[in-house]
Amino acid sequence: MLTRTAAVFTLLGLAALAVAAPAPTERKDRKKPADDMAQLTGTWKMVEQGRPGFGGGGFRAIRRGGDFQTKIKIENDKFTYLYYNGRDYQPSTSYDLKIQQTSSPKSIDMTFTNPSYTLTLKGIYKIEGKTLTLVYVQNYNGLKGFNGQQDQERPTSFDSPQGNAIQMVLEKE
Repeated sequence: MLTRTAAVFTLLGLAALAVAAPAPTERKDRKKPADDMAQLTGTWKMVEQGRPGFGGGGFRAIRRGGDFQTKIKIENDKFTYLYYNGRDYQPSTSYDLKIQQTSSPKSIDMTFTNPSYTLTLKGIYKIEGKTLTLVYVQNYNGLKGFNGQQDQERPTSFDSPQGNAIQMVLEKE
């Protein structure tokens, strides 16, 4: 009977220690995933735009550097082109913006809708410091008489995109 009593007291003592033990503390070295929408918000200057290169792969720049008077403003799930009118930058075409930062590569959809058609830019993106790189294809839906791009697949690589993809490189201001 003494051994049974000793066993009960031992178990009670262990239970008391478990209850009195401090709760585990949060590890400060564990990083939270970045909020890409917060990083994307702001005004971006276009520094390069191109299409896939021929034969050598990669992108061939259509325009680069000083050729641009185009900026992009990203705010409140909107992707808006800003064009220079000779005095200042004015908003122009605006797209509804959706990102999926957990996909690999990260995906982005920009959709413009008017009564005649819907244009969706399906793409991928990466943020490297103050540089944003987008690679996307254009998908039109409902544009009468247009036999162009419909149901194109989202690019899957920055290095070897399909022939009709467009690359845009932006720098944050």
